[in-house]
Amino acid sequence: MVDQMLKNCPGLSRCPCGNVMEVVPGKLDLWAKDDKGNVMKLFHKLHMKDNRVRCRECEESFCKGCGSQPYHLGKNCEEFEKHKTSVNCRFCDEEVTTAYGPKAFRNICSSQECLELKA
Repeated sequence: MVDQMLKNCPGLSRCPCGNVMEVVPGKLDLWAKDDKGNVMKLFHKLHMKDNRVRCRECEESFCKGCGSQPYHLGKNCEEFEKHKTSVNCRFCDEEVTTAYGPKAFRNICSSQECLELKA
């Protein structure tokens, strides 16, 4: 019955802890930053405004769209899913598109900063 109610009422959401709550979109924070301290792009801020929820029961934040806990700052749900399944640089966490060098150094992107850190 709760699942049917959640399906029919877009203003309701279920936290991964099981708590069901009404969700009201937040205010747009034009200076919102991602987990690296960079100001986010507008479409990421809009996604956060509409989908980031903090549960009153467990006090954790989660994404209303995909259920990810904690909320994925600086990414929408599709970008976050791709990020989880890709190989990412161990220094900056950006996707590694080219594997080169010895196996121990393959999870490093080609940015100058990260290449210097591996040395």
